[in-house]
This record gives sequence, structure tokens and C-alpha cells, in this order.
Amino acid sequence: MMRNYFILYIIVVSLLTACESQTKDVQSYLEEVNLLSQKDTYDKDKAIKILSEGLIKYPNDTKLLETRATIYCQHGLIKDCRADTLHILELDQNRAEAIMGLCMMDEFEGAVLSSIKNCYMNAAKLFADRKSTSIEHEIANKYNYVFALFMAEHPDAQIEKANLFKMVESTLGFDVWVYEMTFNNFDRNKMLNGMFKDD
Repeated sequence: MMRNYFILYIIVVSLLTACESQTKDVQSYLEEVNLLSQKDTYDKDKAIKILSEGLIKYPNDTKLLETRATIYCQHGLIKDCRADTLHILELDQNRAEAIMGLCMMDEFEGAVLSSIKNCYMNAAKLFADRKSTSIEHEIANKYNYVFALFMAEHPDAQIEKANLFKMVESTLGFDVWVYEMTFNNFDRNKMLNGMFKDD
């Protein structure tokens, strides 16, 4: 009798879990990973597992793919990061973040700048042309545009950096020190190692 109750309990729990799974949307998976990132001890394997579960249900969602690719990259899992990034580009060939990611992966793995300069400039153009829905998005796109110019060692990088700083100060009204940390004394090797090496 106890065995029958136990089996029934397992069935009910399984059904409830299935129902919960069916109603879970993309945002729920992203929020769950975001909560993990706020903990003192970040469990990257758990974050990847959550995103992978989401991608079983939503295999072509670029937000889930980008988030998982970012985690892969940050922990030195370049092969997995590249696979997710290529998948994103299959879905949207003009996704600037994915193009930028591939440029940086190629350089991190040994490509010389002259061979990928056009890659960086392609990403820069896409960031520059992107329509913004808010001032925060406009600044994010401008930041990424300037970052791509710096990675391409484009002569306009310094001018556009100054324009970015002015935009941040005049629209958001706070200090630009975060941006200065990135662009003043720009160190591309530090950027690449920070992006892809697992500490």
C-alpha cells in the first residue's frame, strides 16, 4: 500500500513539474541565471544547465544563446562559445554582438589583426546603424561601436570615444569613469584575456 502511495506521489510531482515546465518562458530562464550571478559563489555549470534546458524548449532564442555563449566565453570554453555564436548568426546574420564575438575569438586564438580588421569594422557599422529605443540603448550601441573601432585600431576611435563620453555626461548625468576604464590606456590583450580566460 505504501509503495502505491509513493508511486502516485512520484506521478503527481512529475505532472506538476511538467506543467511548470510548459509555462516557463524565456525571461524566466534568464532571470534564474541572473539571480545565480548575484550570489557570492557563482555556479557556472548550473547557469549553463538552466540555459540549456531553456534552449531545448526554445532552440532558436537568441537571448538564451547569447547568454550561454557569454558564459562559455568567460570560462574559456571557446569551442562551445563559437558553436552558440555561429547558431545566432544562422538566425540573424547581422547580429553585431555575434560578429564582434567571432572577431575576438579568432584574434584570441591567434588571428592577426590585418586578417580580421574588416570583421571588426563590419560589427562597428552594424552598431552605428542600429536603431535605439531608449537613451540607455543608444549609449550601449555607441559604446559597442567605439569598442569595435578600438579593436580595429581605426583612426576615428579616439574622436568617437570623446563623443561617447560627452553623450554619457550630458544625458545620464553621471561620471564616465566606467567608460574611461575601458578606453583610456586601451589594452587589447587585457580585453581578450578578460573575455575568454577562466580565472
